[in-house]
Amino acid sequence: MEFFIQQLVNAISLGGIYALLALGLAVVFSIVGLINFAHGELMTVAGYGLFFAIGVSLGLPIAIVVAILAAVAMALLIERVAFRPMRRADVTGLLLTSFAVSVILRVLFQNGISARGMPVPMPSALAGSIDLGFAHIGVIPLLSIVATAVSLGGLLLFLRHTVVGTAMRAAAQDFAVVRLMGIPANRVVAVAFAVSGVLAGVAAFLWVAQRGSVDPLMGFVPVLKAF
Repeated sequence: MEFFIQQLVNAISLGGIYALLALGLAVVFSIVGLINFAHGELMTVAGYGLFFAIGVSLGLPIAIVVAILAAVAMALLIERVAFRPMRRADVTGLLLTSFAVSVILRVLFQNGISARGMPVPMPSALAGSIDLGFAHIGVIPLLSIVATAVSLGGLLLFLRHTVVGTAMRAAAQDFAVVRLMGIPANRVVAVAFAVSGVLAGVAAFLWVAQRGSVDPLMGFVPVLKAF
């Protein structure tokens, strides 16, 4: 029974990471019809942000904030530089653009930082487990489940109870009508990319906390599974 509970918690925690990445893909796709295959590189950027922040002894909470901000900044940058000029392109053009951005960022990581995996030291408290009486559950899987639930709850509140969130939901229904109503299209799309960056940043921290390292290809397999 203990083994079953442990594996169930591990499965839910891993599924939560995939859910965060899938939501990041879905938020962008629902508004601009773009399957952003460069989403994995947002996760990698956040991982490197976490690595460098911890490396300069900023502390884990601040390092997590730095990682999320790095992913958001990269998401906004690629939206402005790569995807906004292609806004009116067909699906094939958008897909090719996302693949190109993904490859370019991967090469930059490999040549500019390192082609090898780099260890990310985590606090020893995260390596422990919690005794629930009927099972010993790892701290990281429990943290992953809690962080996923908080992120999903926050996203739900944002979409339902903010003006920008309402505009995003309207744009997902009919983007052309939203533009005719005077809502700034560029702002809505930028916020959608920023939200995807936040979700990628949270997923990156949880992923790095479990595997303990970051490398240029870190985001490829998780985003592929999330897709």
